[in-house]
Amino acid sequence: MKSSSENNKKEIVENDKPIAPANETSDAKVENNAPNEIETSALAEQKTESDNANGQASELEPSDAANSVEDQGSSNEISINQPKKSRRIGLSPKKRRAMIACGMLLLVAGGAMTFFKAKPFEEEQQTILSSSTTKAETFYKVHLKPNQLYNEEWMEENLIYATALTDFIQVDFKADTVLSKEMSLSSDYKVTAVIEGYQTKGEARAPIYERRYVLKEGSTDAAVKNYAAIEEQITFDPQYYRNLAAQAEEILGGQTARDFYILFEGKFIVDSKENNFTQKMMMPIGKDQFFEITKTEASSTDNNITETNKVMTVPPVINYLPFGVAAAAGLLLSVGTAIATRVQTAEEAWRANLNKLLRKYASRLVCLEQLPDINDKMILRLNDMDSLVALAEELRVPVLYSLDEEELPTDGRFCVTGEEYIYILEYPKPQDITAIRIEQ
Repeated sequence: MKSSSENNKKEIVENDKPIAPANETSDAKVENNAPNEIETSALAEQKTESDNANGQASELEPSDAANSVEDQGSSNEISINQPKKSRRIGLSPKKRRAMIACGMLLLVAGGAMTFFKAKPFEEEQQTILSSSTTKAETFYKVHLKPNQLYNEEWMEENLIYATALTDFIQVDFKADTVLSKEMSLSSDYKVTAVIEGYQTKGEARAPIYERRYVLKEGSTDAAVKNYAAIEEQITFDPQYYRNLAAQAEEILGGQTARDFYILFEGKFIVDSKENNFTQKMMMPIGKDQFFEITKTEASSTDNNITETNKVMTVPPVINYLPFGVAAAAGLLLSVGTAIATRVQTAEEAWRANLNKLLRKYASRLVCLEQLPDINDKMILRLNDMDSLVALAEELRVPVLYSLDEEELPTDGRFCVTGEEYIYILEYPKPQDITAIRIEQ
């Protein structure tokens, strides 16, 4: 008990030691550090900020703090090492050049064809100056000899006539033309009696002779008008032409089949353009006791009087539109390829090549989760896939590969396993400097 009391007294004595006055100590410090007053305040502010930061950091959980540090580090790495991804499509140089060349070819060919097809050209154009209608027709009737059978003096068309009672035949030919406007108009015509002698061989007809007798002809002078007409009447005795045919046969020394017709032909000349017309009336002149007369039907012909001029014509759009579309497509292909594509990087080319191999040799390849250990056998390396596939066929084994996270052959490796050797073909991933270039 005595000892404990003594210890308490010692502690009280130690605590009751005299303390230097605070004012004296602070004054001494101020005097000594007056020149560094500004630095001291700045250091105090920095210390306060660091203490606040440490306080905030201390409030975070340890795992959160670690994650924040890792995120900051990874973000710094991405900003430094990873390039900005280009939106342009990567193509092989050969394919890109081919697309641009194809576009340029389309542009040049389509542009040239569009130029030639769209170019105005000179052509002949006909302008209608006037229209005309030309008509021609024939009328006839048979005059009878005095007889006790018929009271009428004339027999009309489309009847059967007796050769012994026929005195003569009267024929009226008519032709006219009407113009839509007055122009220079003239006419020329002829009426001809024609006798033809012939023989028939089956359905073929072989002519022997022909005799023509002009009965009438005429013409009118040119005059500016819009109407002209021709009317001509003739009469003839059929017996007269029978006698002419008999004379011809007497000269020939034998009889022939006979044709006889009256031909009315001519033309209206309208401003140097000819409108032709023809009418024919036919009858037999043999030894028949009765005969019929046939004639051609009335004719009507429409014609246009035109004037030909050379004018410049612009082709329709449909003539050159396809070529213009081809040129526009070529321009779009060339410019679009140049702007929207770029030469693929070595890594992109590597990826494209591997995908191409997977597609091309899909039937020869077998995908494994992991390739067999290559250290167990002697390794032989090949240079191309064709050789590896040929070797696999020779050994009757498949070509093996495995896929990585990007669905590509791991390390670009394919292999074929044999009894003593393992054959490997590798397409190593290139270290392409363009992969770290930041594209603008």
